[in-house]
Amino acid sequence: MVHRDPSAPAQLRRVSQPRALYLLSAVELLERAAGIAMLAVFPLYLRDHHGIEASAALFIAGAFWGVSYLMSLPGGWVADRVVGAERTMLGGLGALAVGYAGLALDCGGARWWLALGMLTVGHGLFKPALTTLIGRLYRPDDRRRTSGFMIFYFAVNVGAVLGPLAAQWTRNRWSWPALFAGAASLSLAAILLLVGGGQRLLTLGIERAEEGPVVPLKSSTEQERVRALLLLSAVSVVFWLAIQQTGSSLVLFAAEHTTREFIVAGFSFTLRPEHFTAFHGGMVLLLLPLLTWHAERRRVSGVEVSAVDRMVHGFVLLSAAFALLGFAGLQGGDAGRIGPLWLVVGYVLMTPGEVWLSAFGLSLVTRLAPPRMTARLTGLWFAAVAVGHWLGGALGLLWSRWPHHRCFAVVAVLTLSAAVVLLHRRERLEAIIGSRSVLSDS
Repeated sequence: MVHRDPSAPAQLRRVSQPRALYLLSAVELLERAAGIAMLAVFPLYLRDHHGIEASAALFIAGAFWGVSYLMSLPGGWVADRVVGAERTMLGGLGALAVGYAGLALDCGGARWWLALGMLTVGHGLFKPALTTLIGRLYRPDDRRRTSGFMIFYFAVNVGAVLGPLAAQWTRNRWSWPALFAGAASLSLAAILLLVGGGQRLLTLGIERAEEGPVVPLKSSTEQERVRALLLLSAVSVVFWLAIQQTGSSLVLFAAEHTTREFIVAGFSFTLRPEHFTAFHGGMVLLLLPLLTWHAERRRVSGVEVSAVDRMVHGFVLLSAAFALLGFAGLQGGDAGRIGPLWLVVGYVLMTPGEVWLSAFGLSLVTRLAPPRMTARLTGLWFAAVAVGHWLGGALGLLWSRWPHHRCFAVVAVLTLSAAVVLLHRRERLEAIIGSRSVLSDS
């Protein structure tokens, strides 16, 4: 039985979030629905529509998403030093709309590459600006910050569920160009949501958070925080390498090495790769509230788990998921087909790790980053995403050369090694971050 600490303030159990958070979450939902719709089928699009060999398609997909996230570094600089986060976010959405529209025209050659280039610029401008704006809705000592990011991450995964399902339906009913036209429409809808009165709500939320005196950080404190973020970003490269497989090797594994026909109560169902991607997002939607509730119960009862320990647990679960998939390859998935339950259980194991490492990671970045460097350090976090995607794409080059279980085993070993690194630096990191759970935001 869990005993609630009677001294715990009531507002920790029921707090109201800034209304601007829900606006930004809705914008992110639309952007992610478009982005994940493309991510879920991009290797198949390259292979089936452009005739690119499977390993090369995995590499191109990883490189594309890697460049998209790497553009967050200049995007963060633009948001911090040039035009501000709000205009940077709008510019990013505009570039995304143009890029998707270019792919919808189904042109080849230079125009096709130009469309992909616009998408990388759009992601690079949009991501750090949006994350920075959410962080600016809260004062440094605001206990609502991490729960706010959990709400935001919930919206991300609503988009992650809807995007693949819409992609599968659109490309089967119409065509590849129709899929990208739909993605362009979602990006335009996000722009209209912001321009049609949303900017005033956002500005009001930020102004309220900035009321009162701001205590500048000491130089030594800034340096310690930056060093902690550098280490966390470096370790997160391995996490993103693993998660990138959900949009690359696991898409092909589901398409080519998983039994997709099954019968329940006399009804026959056909699973497609997009269904597995949507299941992954659905598992996040299911477990995110449960994990948040459980963490809050443990915090109130005084037996909470630290932020670093959560990250360690996340890496261990990711390692277990890919070890399981490696075993599935040995059981017949390398050359033949295995049952869908292998992938289902693999995604279930990945989900807590993704929540702890991604959602909590974004909260930590905005909480630890010095205010004058928030967008740039957020860009650094997304640059780690870029490196992870690149390495994930490079691993894809071995997909056709190695037995699949070996590719999964490499990911399992890397994620377990990341857990060891965090354990080694645990005490120092917790001294900077704070030994109490990140959910307390204190």
